[in-house]
Amino acid sequence: MNAKEKLLDAFFNLLSIKEFNAISVSELCVVAKVHRTTFYAYYDNTFELLLDAKEEALKDLDEEFKDMPHNENFDYLSIEVVTKYINFIKKYPNLFKAYLKNTDVLEGDTSYVNILNNYFIPEAKKHGYYDEHKIILANTFFVRGVIGLVLYWLDNGCKEPVIEIAETICGFGKKEIN
Repeated sequence: MNAKEKLLDAFFNLLSIKEFNAISVSELCVVAKVHRTTFYAYYDNTFELLLDAKEEALKDLDEEFKDMPHNENFDYLSIEVVTKYINFIKKYPNLFKAYLKNTDVLEGDTSYVNILNNYFIPEAKKHGYYDEHKIILANTFFVRGVIGLVLYWLDNGCKEPVIEIAETICGFGKKEIN
């Protein structure tokens, strides 16, 4: 295992037992058995490591979806798809809690813009909505609501069943944008 892999492994281990903001570079380096200079050779700060960890975790999600057909009929808001996402978030609760609570710091992450441009705007247009400004407003409202719901669920220890969270998201996601 190389030094970067050790850092990621240590980060995931620490996230399984504590909140992101409680993890220091020093502690991370002790657990990873690397020097602080090694950490800074790869990352400027723990937020960069958080983004890297999110990307690493997303490889697991890709594996979940590899057998699903991704064509123009793929429904990102079907109960099956949303349930897979929620189960994935449940697998990495502290990672996603950290990521979602620090989205303002992580604004360089273009995931949201990519999803908006590659899915939400084309999907809305397929259903007869052409005002991109209204689509963006409605989507922003929806995404912020989903983030709030998921954070509530994570902060409360994922007490509600995954299917309940997925059905709530799907129910609101299928509303009209007029």
